[in-house]
Amino acid sequence: MEFYRQQIVLGLKDYARRCGFKQAVVGSSGGIDSALTLALAVHALGASNVGGITMPSRFSSEDIRLDELARARYGQLRQESLPDLPQAVHLIC
Repeated sequence: MEFYRQQIVLGLKDYARRCGFKQAVVGSSGGIDSALTLALAVHALGASNVGGITMPSRFSSEDIRLDELARARYGQLRQESLPDLPQAVHLIC
């Protein structure tokens, strides 16, 4: 598994370099896939260059929201939260 992790991180670093990206923002729903994506981005770009946006929905438990904040603090990531998408669209319209 370590081989594949290294290859993914290398690919992310190379893609970011070729595109001129120095920072990234990762949308996070609170699931394991979001945590893995954040971890890979941090390994590729460094914690100071990765921000997270939580996108909780009405189906997200309070525990998931607290876990997101804890991961952000532990990883020293910038963390923002967006409201549930239908609510956000309603606010805009």
